[in-house]
Amino acid sequence: MRAAQVAPRAFRWKRYPEQVHLEAVRLALKAGKEHSPPLAVGTVRQGWQLTPEGVQACESVRGTPPALLQEETRRVSHSPAFRTWQGRGAVAVTKTELLDLLRVDEYFPEARRRERVIALLNAVRGNPELESFAAEMRERYPEVMKL
Repeated sequence: MRAAQVAPRAFRWKRYPEQVHLEAVRLALKAGKEHSPPLAVGTVRQGWQLTPEGVQACESVRGTPPALLQEETRRVSHSPAFRTWQGRGAVAVTKTELLDLLRVDEYFPEARRRERVIALLNAVRGNPELESFAAEMRERYPEVMKL
């Protein structure tokens, strides 16, 4: 449904333009998953999520990042983990602070944790300081930040 909101003309039936053509959406997302690098990750059952490359492709068409992405960027830049990183470096950021930023814990399902990591990477894209922060967190905590 979100894909149809973003590109209404691309995902509508010709005969019934008020209806979303779900098969067209599924095929577009599947093609995005097979693209190199992948533009989307997920499945019909799990749901779909744009990768940072997918967000970049959307922005090249639309021109501006989605409001939810802007809100996530603001949340990351005001997080205790980011503030600690700014003040004392990556070594000072605790695993707990990073897990709080991602809104996960050790018992979170792997697929859901991966979604949160992708959302973080999407949010920091385009901001050099936030990109540096995410890169250092991936290096320091690869078990948490793996894709």
